Amino acid sequence: MDDINQGLTVTQLRWLNRAAWAALIVGFVYTVWRAPSIIQTQTGDFVAYYGSALALAHGFDVGSLYIDTNFREIITHLGINQRSIFFPNPPSIPALFLPFTLQPFQNAFLIWSLMNCGIAVVVVVLLVRLASLSGAYRLIFIAIALNFQPFRSNISHGQIYIALSALLLLAWWCYRQQHAARFGAVLGVMLITKVFAAHLWLLPLGMLLRRAWRVWMSGLAAIALVVAISAAITGLPAWKTWLSTSLQRTSSELAQRSTTVRSIVSPAYQSVHGTLGHLMTYDEQWNPNPMLRANGLAQPLSATLALAVTALGVWLVRQRAAIQGAHADAVFASLASMSIVLFPYALDYMYAAAIVPLGLWVRWLQTGQSPKVHIGVLAGVVLVGAGYAAKSPALANGVLGVLAHLKVYGMLLLIGVTAWQVHRTQHQPQATLARAVQPQ
Repeated sequence: MDDINQGLTVTQLRWLNRAAWAALIVGFVYTVWRAPSIIQTQTGDFVAYYGSALALAHGFDVGSLYIDTNFREIITHLGINQRSIFFPNPPSIPALFLPFTLQPFQNAFLIWSLMNCGIAVVVVVLLVRLASLSGAYRLIFIAIALNFQPFRSNISHGQIYIALSALLLLAWWCYRQQHAARFGAVLGVMLITKVFAAHLWLLPLGMLLRRAWRVWMSGLAAIALVVAISAAITGLPAWKTWLSTSLQRTSSELAQRSTTVRSIVSPAYQSVHGTLGHLMTYDEQWNPNPMLRANGLAQPLSATLALAVTALGVWLVRQRAAIQGAHADAVFASLASMSIVLFPYALDYMYAAAIVPLGLWVRWLQTGQSPKVHIGVLAGVVLVGAGYAAKSPALANGVLGVLAHLKVYGMLLLIGVTAWQVHRTQHQPQATLARAVQPQ
């Protein structure tokens, strides 16, 4: 059997380089063409961030914002005539966005959009440098970034996931540099800020016990610090309300025996839960023509699949040789991606943070992976980053609904390719397992 890490031949690398240049040129032209429409007057989810901060600035109780009708009435009273809800954002969000209330709503949104653009550029440049991407692989990643639809969605909706991608990049760097305490602290900040990257808390299971505890304790300390600082601004009762509301709504949803609510059956949700709900659940108003009418099956099936994928993540981090060798970046990318694709309410803009995992998977290819792995990874990357009308009415009905969730399939493909290659590596000589991550 051929060496599974034999890499590409000279001819294959030459064709890959040509394809990378073509993708880069197309991406550059497309970005220049779309640039005027990326930053526009849409405000989307920025309403929740700015509105909650403005309510805090005017002395309203942050805890009261978790009642949806209260939040709408308050922001309308404050002059924001757009519909939105504040839940499930934690009280750290209004504290974080408080400085933006010094500007009118539209000005604040423009500033936030420009900040998002700047952060995206910095993340891409730093990832290229820190990951030592070179040759065709550097071109591929830059082409991915230029064509990355979740970036555009994040900016137009005023979301926070581009900023979280910067924290995710910092977490990866701390992890690779074996800074356990710093790694844990970044995990804690991401979790308490937006309940993000929860699956990365599994990574210490593959570390030595002392280092693992340093990660977890540092993470908990960072969470406590963020809560303390924000509580000084918003008040501790706001955190109690957020926690009780989260537990109440989660338990209420888990108790449902059928998935007949809009949030589960909408084709817009790019998650395992949303995909199965859309394809299998009939709802007279929101999903009258699913591919399969199997009300009540989507929720247990999605929960089972989520547990299976999480168990796969535990298995990956327990492969000590894999996470310490050439597959370390792919394992990190897999766990980070699980936190996105397994979050029930993941929308396309949440995948903006996936630019870091995608860059790490490209770096993984650079370590000499086989042509089959190249094909699987590049296919997954295209599915995750491509722009398509997931919310189009044409993709809301019947069999065509399968095409509304390409990001989910791409992410699961990338995770699956990683697990498949790690499994195959276990049967290789130790010399192959110890192979260092070096660009070709």
